[in-house]
Amino acid sequence: MTEPIIDIIKGHSGDYSMINLLMGYTKRQMMQIADSHGLTLPKSWKKNKVAEALKEKILHQAQTLYQEILDEVLSVIPENTQNSLLVEDSQGLNSFAPLIQKGFFFAVKADDSYIVIIPDDLKDAVNEGRPEQVISQTALSDWQIEEPADQRTNLKSQSSDEEKVTKDQSEHTYYLLLKWKKQLTAIYGGFSISHLHEVWNRYYTDSLTEEEITEILTD
Repeated sequence: MTEPIIDIIKGHSGDYSMINLLMGYTKRQMMQIADSHGLTLPKSWKKNKVAEALKEKILHQAQTLYQEILDEVLSVIPENTQNSLLVEDSQGLNSFAPLIQKGFFFAVKADDSYIVIIPDDLKDAVNEGRPEQVISQTALSDWQIEEPADQRTNLKSQSSDEEKVTKDQSEHTYYLLLKWKKQLTAIYGGFSISHLHEVWNRYYTDSLTEEEITEILTD
């Protein structure tokens, strides 16, 4: 199996801002990261201008297309590691390769080991991009209880509103699962129903089975 190519930044001053970390790459390496995001930048640009544009693109992607998968990765990293995680060898580093190649995480050499660095602004972007939970059945029930007392005159309107809420919820579920599927495929080259099942039920109160997720994505 071919080893992934992982660029190592030169040194680290202790500044965990993305700009500082990006500047640890060569201009050519930053251009490669830009290409991985479909971002075309003028070759005439100086290194610091490339870093600024690349930072903006990476943080936007962290809040949108890659938000859920980054949130999932960050949730399993021990809090006491702060912004850096010691990795014993290149094999351990390889598990972070897709995220390093996209410019979300960075790596530095430390004697015979490696340190994976997570930028402050990336963590902030992921947290700010966290989606609101879809309407749960409990919330729907509360909404029904708050309807006017005269159910007879509002029955038709209430029924229509309930159908709209249910339809909107179903569409939200479909598009969110589809987005997660695309994220996993974009980063790892494939996706797992069991992983989607685990992540969904971690974040949302309306739990889904693996069979339901499969059915939703194949409709």
